[in-house]
Amino acid sequence: SGPIELGRTARQASFSMLMAPTAHIWFIRLARYPPAMAVLIDQMTFAPVANVIYLGWSFALREKTLQGCTDELRAKLWPALKASYLVWPASLLFNFSFVPLRFRVLFTNFVGFFYGAWMSFLANDFAASPTKERRARLVPMLSR
Repeated sequence: SGPIELGRTARQASFSMLMAPTAHIWFIRLARYPPAMAVLIDQMTFAPVANVIYLGWSFALREKTLQGCTDELRAKLWPALKASYLVWPASLLFNFSFVPLRFRVLFTNFVGFFYGAWMSFLANDFAASPTKERRARLVPMLSR
């Protein structure tokens, strides 16, 4: 596995700090809807936007540029959304149905800890990077 990558850890933590207050406000707004409707609204609006922001945020902080970000999103957004749609609808339905409002962000953070590990892997998966030159620069063994 190797040593801990402090930059990667910092990117993940900074995104989580951005999302926690956003999720708090979002869940307050979704609380006025029945659970199934809240999940539908979340997955049709918040999920795609959050995935674009996460992948863009990770790319920009890792690469220190936005050049190539569009290609990165084209390569990684659909796998991220598929994973999101596998994990979050059931988690959110449980959350909105059984978890008191004041604990909903905490529950989401718990699920998100594990989901975030996968997202970090995807965002930093250089084998899935869109250009051969970038793969070669970032992971020399993959260019052979």
